[in-house]
Amino acid sequence: AIKESDPEQDEQVFVVFEEINSILKASKKGPLYTTQKVPLKASIRIIGVKVVDGKAFLAELESFVGAQGEYKLEYRPCSLAEMAAALERTNRPG
Repeated sequence: AIKESDPEQDEQVFVVFEEINSILKASKKGPLYTTQKVPLKASIRIIGVKVVDGKAFLAELESFVGAQGEYKLEYRPCSLAEMAAALERTNRPG
């Protein structure tokens, strides 16, 4: 599960499974974002995107399924180009 960064802000969270070339959008359940039926110990990249007061923010975290009970994303300000590049990297061939 991925802990939301701020309940007052809308964020989108994606889990990228590089080994199986798949992306899942995490669903919000209370203060957590979760996905279902994911392969245990699979290598993942978690990407969070949000816009606050017209400014883009991005969070990226590499790990594997089951490494932690909860993942906390650390957002940083970014340009829209940086955000687009991070999302584009999810489309690279495996």
